[in-house]
Amino acid sequence: MQQRVAVRAVIISEGKVLILRESSAYKGGTNHGKYDFPGGKINPGETIEEALRRETKEECGLQIVPGKLIAVEEWRPKVPEGQLQIFGLFYICTLRPHFEVVLGRDHDDHKWIEPRHLEEYPLTDATRATVKSLLKLIGM
Repeated sequence: MQQRVAVRAVIISEGKVLILRESSAYKGGTNHGKYDFPGGKINPGETIEEALRRETKEECGLQIVPGKLIAVEEWRPKVPEGQLQIFGLFYICTLRPHFEVVLGRDHDDHKWIEPRHLEEYPLTDATRATVKSLLKLIGM
């Protein structure tokens, strides 16, 4: 089993949170049709903040300011190369001014959702668990 560390950006703007839907065309994906926060694996030698900024820019074209760690989750997807164990670090992030979402090729939809409505969407298990931490943090 291979282990990886990933980051997720829980981006809050004007009281709403950004979620992205994984495209069925994404060959390396394991969550087609489900929504997740922007993010991905941390490359060797990369800091957490660098990974958050890079992954967010790649996946949705946004520039962010990383903030506080709000959750650590684990998931174990099966990929063509075998079983993975991924530890995900979920961070609250804010946007830099003048933003527009431009999706990368791995996602086919995005939504800005009030946090209390997030659980109404098909989310990955780790994202669903993080939503509970987010709602506690903001007092919902």
